[in-house]
Amino acid sequence: MTPEDVPVAWGLDCHMHARPTDTAGETAAEAVAALEGAGLGRACLLSTGYHRPDGCTEGCPEQQPFTQQANDAVLAEAASRPRRLLPFCAVPLSREWAADEVERCAASGGAGLKLHLVSESLSLRDSAPAASLASVLSAAGGAGLPVLVHIDDSDADEVRTFFEIVAAAPATKVIAAHQVARNMALLLEAPTNLSIEVSGLTFVTVEQGAGFIELWRGFGIDRVLLGSDWPILDPSDHVAWLEEAALEDAERAAIVDGNGRALFPAR
Repeated sequence: MTPEDVPVAWGLDCHMHARPTDTAGETAAEAVAALEGAGLGRACLLSTGYHRPDGCTEGCPEQQPFTQQANDAVLAEAASRPRRLLPFCAVPLSREWAADEVERCAASGGAGLKLHLVSESLSLRDSAPAASLASVLSAAGGAGLPVLVHIDDSDADEVRTFFEIVAAAPATKVIAAHQVARNMALLLEAPTNLSIEVSGLTFVTVEQGAGFIELWRGFGIDRVLLGSDWPILDPSDHVAWLEEAALEDAERAAIVDGNGRALFPAR
């Protein structure tokens, strides 16, 4: 049985990173192998096009071609396993062409968008990044792309400002990376168009993370997604954590499978 023969109606990891490879399809093959090792069927494969290229100079004219190349690579990798991998493009939020790149990626078959404000050293308490995030979320919503966003979750004001911007884009499906772990209690204030993914929960034991489940229930189990942050962390360990946790069978199935299928129907 080939990878493309496997049914897609089971398990989704919504946080797996692409990485530079010399051989087309190499990341895709590794990602699918990691999925199969965890008993999962599909994943969101994330571009790192938000990074600055080496040797980036004042104004960084190299940034746009670097971002486009990274996004095109993810689109190509995912195209080699179209029933298994969902390509997520990425943009640097600080660039004026970010919304245009979102539209280009959508037209090229992108399934979502990744933003990483921490990587760019941006704070939403500053007006320019806040306005840029609002613009990009609007563009993504218009293109039908869910957006996975990594913010500085150590700052409660940053988290609340993020929630306000997300709430102002109700047509856009937004996923908060790493379940804003350091301010998880604020999830009870989150807008209804926000979901979370749980990558990194394996840094604590199931016993230490017992409070997560009550917060997930208060937030809404139907908005909690499995994520692993592969290749940094292993999806198998995240699945094992959830299997050991005191979740009802229906809750566990929703996190590992159902919620992902609802957000990313089989294409």
